[in-house]
Amino acid sequence: MTVQPERLSRHANPTIKAAGLSHLLWERPDLDLAERFAADFGLGVTRRSADALHLRGSGPSSYVSVIRKAPRSRFVGFAWKAADRGDLDRVARIPGASGVEKIEGPGGGERVVLRDPHGFRVEVVHGIAEVESQPFGSSAPVNHPFEAR
Repeated sequence: MTVQPERLSRHANPTIKAAGLSHLLWERPDLDLAERFAADFGLGVTRRSADALHLRGSGPSSYVSVIRKAPRSRFVGFAWKAADRGDLDRVARIPGASGVEKIEGPGGGERVVLRDPHGFRVEVVHGIAEVESQPFGSSAPVNHPFEAR
């Protein structure tokens, strides 16, 4: 595949400049299994209910992944961090976007919800409270191919 430089360039006047990735959105039929799998990657539970699981890493984000209970497994979308509150108002003016709404998840904050051209959910979030970073525990030993033990 050849990468075309014009596809890598930034828009001259973007609606906003995302400050970073906030979290990923998933659906899974078995939240217990999803929690155990996430734990293998060092993710911990920030909040769990009967229908949703908020997972955090070792950094200051309240959560980095939201998994909702659903009949089948699928990737739902993702959330960008807005640089400031005004970004939410600008995104809310995009045709098809929601208005600014409060987030009921850990850390609160606000968001605007829209869909990307492929139908994935895109949230633009601001004001989610950060938490204290947590150090990683020790990793489990892993056998690597061709490694003598």
